[in-house]
Amino acid sequence: MWGPFPWVSSSNTISLDSRLYCTCPSKLIVSIFGLLLCGKLLEPLWTSREVLKFVVFVNTFTLFGVYATAVTSYYITGRERFLYTKLSGFHGVLAGFLVGVKQAMPDQEFSLYGISQIRTQWMPSLLLLPSIIISFVTPEAIRFLPFTIFGTYGSWLYLRYFQRIPETSLMGNPEDEFAFETFFPLFIRPVVHVFASIFHNVLCGSNHQRRDGHHSETPSVAV
Repeated sequence: MWGPFPWVSSSNTISLDSRLYCTCPSKLIVSIFGLLLCGKLLEPLWTSREVLKFVVFVNTFTLFGVYATAVTSYYITGRERFLYTKLSGFHGVLAGFLVGVKQAMPDQEFSLYGISQIRTQWMPSLLLLPSIIISFVTPEAIRFLPFTIFGTYGSWLYLRYFQRIPETSLMGNPEDEFAFETFFPLFIRPVVHVFASIFHNVLCGSNHQRRDGHHSETPSVAV
């Protein structure tokens, strides 16, 4: 007999008694629209293969992250609702696409309800902040908050360290404008930077050595 573990789906379906059914048609429509729109924006910059790799990585990362969160929450609180709550959604990948837009076109601006101009680099933060605030108001946030958090972090992880750049044959985006602390308000960035730097050095030390070697081999032209 199977134990009480949740089946987490990231494609707007849930497996139950060997049957598949759509949990919410409106979510499915929004997911398809978001996938097509963001794919149209990023595919010319990344290539279709890179977009597919990005979706697979973020989707898988989000799935395991949500699963681990549900099980850990159960062991900490002892509440079985964390195990039996049906979780599904593609919004982890949609949140990840916002990070992709932040990386690809950080200085692009869009109008928010015609009131003010907001740069695309703030779009992931503008999604995360309300989601976290809502989670303190309603317990239903468990259905979407983990997807949003892991989708955002997983996409940044992939783009920062694993995305292959065809022009240079290097991997990842080392720009300071895409550092992990840029997802946080200015006043807390120094604290976040300390912890992020430790993680960065452990994960990417050898990659930086390859980058330094690549730049040192690049001839310079005096002007």
